[in-house]
Amino acid sequence: MNVNVRRARITDIPAIFAINQAYIQEKYSQSFLIDLFETSADHFVVEIEEQSVNKNKINNKNESMAEDQQHITRDLIEFPSTTNNQNIEIFNENLRIVGYLLADSFKNEIIQLCIHSEYRRRGLALKLIRAAFIETGVEFFTLFVRVDNKPAYNLYLQKLDGDLISVIPDYYDDSAAFFIKINKKCLKFSI
Repeated sequence: MNVNVRRARITDIPAIFAINQAYIQEKYSQSFLIDLFETSADHFVVEIEEQSVNKNKINNKNESMAEDQQHITRDLIEFPSTTNNQNIEIFNENLRIVGYLLADSFKNEIIQLCIHSEYRRRGLALKLIRAAFIETGVEFFTLFVRVDNKPAYNLYLQKLDGDLISVIPDYYDDSAAFFIKINKKCLKFSI
């Protein structure tokens, strides 16, 4: 499995939206994502290149995500006329977005980070965080994490040696949140 981390493009919104809807409790609308892309370019995606994909083994959720991505692309993005009315394929069997990080470097904030459930615990979140630090040049990021999200807590506070600034009751409709700060020093880890 080859892994690539890059800055997100507006054409990545369908994939980001599909992952958000499938795996995050705080659902973002398509229009919210478009607004984020218009106000900040500090967003990153991690994509994988799989040498061979057996279509028969793709589960229903992945098939649904692919269909959603293609449908959303048609509804959401107007491509320039230079495409000669050819379809632009954003969901390629061999190149697939499996995670994203949305950030605002002016506020030093990671807005949201999510990895597709099938690709977790492979260091992909660390790759996204590393790219965000390197590409934006900020010294630290802050972020909110649900108190019941143990994997995120372990990543930010233990693996990245982040600082727990405070616990904010009722930050989410149904949960409190940890307010965490991670420093550029976390780049010391090797990926």
